[in-house]
Amino acid sequence: MPAYKRAVGMRQLDGQLSKYMKQAHDGQPISVMRRGIPYVWIVAHGTWVGRAGSLRDLVAPDDPLLHLNDTVEQVLHEGGHHVLDAVARDRAWVFPPDELYRALLLQVAFSLGNGQQLYSALQTNLLYRWFIGRNELYAANDLGPQEQFVDEIERLPRYPKVAALVDQVIRSLPGFQGSQPRTFIVNYGLLAAWQR
Repeated sequence: MPAYKRAVGMRQLDGQLSKYMKQAHDGQPISVMRRGIPYVWIVAHGTWVGRAGSLRDLVAPDDPLLHLNDTVEQVLHEGGHHVLDAVARDRAWVFPPDELYRALLLQVAFSLGNGQQLYSALQTNLLYRWFIGRNELYAANDLGPQEQFVDEIERLPRYPKVAALVDQVIRSLPGFQGSQPRTFIVNYGLLAAWQR
């Protein structure tokens, strides 16, 4: 697996694009941040098609999604999966409730806006797709119908136990009680609305 360079900002990228392209070509993928949120990656073609068999292979070791993913796995292991299983049995879902649950976490943890904006973020950010469970590198473009996604992403937090699971994960993020780390831009208003 190639070594990862720390993330660079848009202005830094703009000023030194050829330098970062060369680093990516030499096997060091570059994460480009926009307003403190992962925006795009510069990855060598060989890395993209040859070395990476899944989206997980492209996640940098210090990416905040890894910590968020570990926290989600722990919450699900401690019984949260029973809540999502019950929700899945409650009605016919186009999108699996476990994917929608993870998408809700992205929406809150990174302030990704409404359902349409969240869908758009999932369309353009491969790491977000990995996080929700779409790990296939080349099948990642097929997210399904946007209208259904928006409807279901708005429906899922109406289940009080699902909203409580989201709250549990968000509260366990580093810095929740004190100053928030730059990597998460938590939408506390949305979180509070789901708790009502």
